[in-house]
Formats: sequence, C-alpha cells, structure tokens
Amino acid sequence: YKGEELVGGDNQYLGAVVAMDVGTNDLQTSSDMVLRLNAEWKFSTDQDIEYKSATGLELPFSRWLAGDRLKAAGAAVGWIRNAKPAEKSHQQLRAFLDQVYTWANSTSLITHTASVAPSDIQPGDFLIHSKKPSHVVVLLDIAKNSKGKLVALLGRSLNPAQSFHVLRLGLSESWYNIDPQSESLLTPGTVPFPWSNLRRMQ
Repeated sequence: YKGEELVGGDNQYLGAVVAMDVGTNDLQTSSDMVLRLNAEWKFSTDQDIEYKSATGLELPFSRWLAGDRLKAAGAAVGWIRNAKPAEKSHQQLRAFLDQVYTWANSTSLITHTASVAPSDIQPGDFLIHSKKPSHVVVLLDIAKNSKGKLVALLGRSLNPAQSFHVLRLGLSESWYNIDPQSESLLTPGTVPFPWSNLRRMQ
C-alpha cells in the first residue's frame, strides 16, 4: 500500500499480480481481500452489498450511498448522517469498503460464510486462519483429470496490505495439488490451512 516492491517478478512463489488496487492505507489486508472480491462480484452483477462490523453492526452499501457514515462510539461503532447522498459508483464502493475494512475483521467475515466439505470444493471457496495474525488463501480455479485428481490455482493478499497475487509452487508450476483426504493445505510463508477451515461466502 506504500507503493514499495515486496518481492521481484522472479520470485519462485509469485505467479502473477492481479490488476486490482490495494489503496494507500494499511486496510485491505488478508481476510479483507475476500470481502473485496465478493463486493466486486456483487457490484458487477447488481446485487445488494452488506457486511458486518466486528461488533455485529450491519454495514449495508445502501446506507453509505444515502449519506450515512461510520463513527466510533467508545469501543463500538455506529452510523450517523453527515454526507450528501451519492449515486452508486465504483468510486463510492471503494470508499465504503475502506470503512468496512476498518471495522470488520476475520471473525466478522466468518459470519458471512458457510463451512464447506473438502469433497464439495469450488472456485471462490477459501481457507482461513481467523486467529491473529489472520491468513486467507482463495481457490481461484479448480481442475480435475480423468482419474479424479484435483489441482487448484490459489490467490492471496497478506499483512500489511498488499497486492492480491496468484501463488505458484515454484518457477515452473502454478497449480497446487489438492487432496481432500489430507489434513491440510500448505502454502508459502504460512502455517498449514486445515481443510476444516474451508469456507464459502453466502
């Protein structure tokens, strides 16, 4: 988010960088990227966009567009009307999401998801470590051969806020072997993700 290069393009674990802004503040971190992807999809398909703060406050995009803004009240947060109504736009969505990132966390993210059995894995599902420091890896695509063997393309962001990127196993391989019968999935730089932590946005 500071515009600094964290790793070079020849890094063995970096497959690609997704053309999606990260903002200029340390907000759009690992678990927030799941909200970003979900919000972008809902925005592009004209669906209602709503999340929750860590305290359980409903955070609908419609309230932001109506002119309501979030304000801290001690350890809690609430809505106040102190801005002019605005037309729905991607610029407004980005401003709204920065506020969501400020008040949501990995625990509140879980409230928007359902647990998924590894045997039912689909693109868009993700694995999460919700305890600090939280980590998330998103299954971007899945392929299966004639013998039923699964491989997946994985993406993630990390802390501090940084570009969403596609992972690779090494310089010659971008697809990760997926074994639902195993206990966990290992990705570079994080502890293994137990398959019991597989989630799907609702």
